[in-house]
Amino acid sequence: MSRHRNLKNMIDEAYEEEYGQDVDYGIEEDELHPDDNEIVNEVWDTVGNNYEKHSIIEALDEVDWVVDDAINLLLVESKRFAKKKGPAKKKDSKDAIKTAPKKDNLPTMSKETSKEEAKETVLKKKDSTDLTPFRKESEDLSAIVKENSKFIDKSKFNNIIPEIPIPPKVESSIKESKNLYVVVCGHVDSGKSTLVGHLLVDLGMVQKQTMHKFEKESTEMGKGSFKYAWVMDERTEERQRGVTIEVGIKQIETKNKNVILLDAPGHQDYVSNMIGGTAQADVALLVVDSISGAFDAGFNRGGQTQEHAILARSMGIESIIVAVNKLDVMHWSKDRFDYISSLVTPFLEEIGYKQENITILPISGLQGDNVFQRSKRPDLGWYDGPSIIEILDGFKLTPKNIKKPLRMVVNSVYQSTTGQAKGLCFSGKVEAGILEKGSKYIVMPSCGQATIKDVFVDDQKANFAIPGDNVVLVVQAKEFDIANFRYGSILCHWDFPMPVAVKFTADIEVFDFERPLIRGERSMIFIGLTKISTVLTKIHHTLKKETGEILKKNPKLLKKGDFASVEIMCERPTAVELFKNYPLLGRIILREKEKTIASGIIKEILD
Repeated sequence: MSRHRNLKNMIDEAYEEEYGQDVDYGIEEDELHPDDNEIVNEVWDTVGNNYEKHSIIEALDEVDWVVDDAINLLLVESKRFAKKKGPAKKKDSKDAIKTAPKKDNLPTMSKETSKEEAKETVLKKKDSTDLTPFRKESEDLSAIVKENSKFIDKSKFNNIIPEIPIPPKVESSIKESKNLYVVVCGHVDSGKSTLVGHLLVDLGMVQKQTMHKFEKESTEMGKGSFKYAWVMDERTEERQRGVTIEVGIKQIETKNKNVILLDAPGHQDYVSNMIGGTAQADVALLVVDSISGAFDAGFNRGGQTQEHAILARSMGIESIIVAVNKLDVMHWSKDRFDYISSLVTPFLEEIGYKQENITILPISGLQGDNVFQRSKRPDLGWYDGPSIIEILDGFKLTPKNIKKPLRMVVNSVYQSTTGQAKGLCFSGKVEAGILEKGSKYIVMPSCGQATIKDVFVDDQKANFAIPGDNVVLVVQAKEFDIANFRYGSILCHWDFPMPVAVKFTADIEVFDFERPLIRGERSMIFIGLTKISTVLTKIHHTLKKETGEILKKNPKLLKKGDFASVEIMCERPTAVELFKNYPLLGRIILREKEKTIASGIIKEILD
């Protein structure tokens, strides 16, 4: 009996317990041969409510009733199969499916309703992310990828990427990058933007007239305490609502570092933007509201304090600074600080941060204590540690993959008519390898080409860029096709393009979610700056996290704390990397219903 039939039985049992009788799927399964019914149900469990059952049978007929081939066919040619009306194509002499009578006063499942919806009723699911395979953008990208398929060598997908020689003219000029990317994260209203804004003011980066204007306008709106936050929150909607929406970026200089501050939104509606900022960061600055009630709202289940810490660790950030903010409101209470530390520290260690990489300090973003300079308040005499700036300035940068083939994540594409960088430009961060002026590169997943006319590193013209550099590139216009460039595209070494695939295996860890994960699970996956709809097509086995030892083969579901090998299918061709080659681009985050449900690493690229 198939794994999906076992899942169906599990759902039927739960349904019977809830309603007193079996699920009415609205079809007579006996109309088909029992073996064929089992196959149809297995496909339907995966593809969900985008397809009529007769369309599934038609797809199975075309691929000789091979389950995986049918799933691929349905997803790739969704326009042909999705919600298609008309009679089912019969297989041999078997009858087509007919609709069964509904049962009174019970949730039923007609031909217009999928088994996925029945599962949602039984398991108390809210609406999940709908995977509408290959929408127009997906179809356009698929066509581009197909047209340029000569650049995609599937036989090399799982090869170890070698180191390549650094050009002598570049090697003699290389200086270690001093750039430190810091994502400022935490629960909504914890004071992140206020902290960053006050820091910029203390550094003299904001004119007094501007601050006077912010103070006056914020007071008129009844938001006087937001004056520093407005330094970062520049959009009208952000100021009116008092929440950060986009990731604000500011660069500051300390004695030893160029610090790029990524002020991430704290509201759960904008977690995807927070992930985009975190993907670029070396260290996390987690801002925690110390006020009674506010701390609990952020730290307890459902709050963004915990989720942001988990996301940062899942994206590969190993060091975290915890700023216990608004402690001035709590009269600089050491007891309050110690209480928060006693909860936060064990949690951070539990999710993978080492004790030596956790720093906690008391601050006031509004008053500026322990932000730019150490506080001199007598009632904070119990803390004699460094300020935030001191901690960042002394942070040890991790070695970069300078000898690996180029990978640069594109975060913006635009036409510039002013400044030094004029023409067709795109910007981003170099993650690995050397980027040289005058060289030709390939952009994945679209396989577009780009020859670099000019390179600007931190607004200064340069001949090359190295990992950690924040760059703006001017591209030769005659080769530039805007369709080949989008947020999250990857600029790659011409001879070592990034693999493009729709299916891969990954080792994932399941987080605290309201229900187990099952095959057919739909979620949004984040890879670097790319966000894409996916479906969990297989659960191979659960693993012992510490050793990789297989614990259970073909489990029916995954629950909180499980570590498992799974297969994932994307809605469109996506640029992916093996974790062992490029760790940042080989990490994935899975989210569903505004919750982070799992994270993991890509182990094998399949198709």
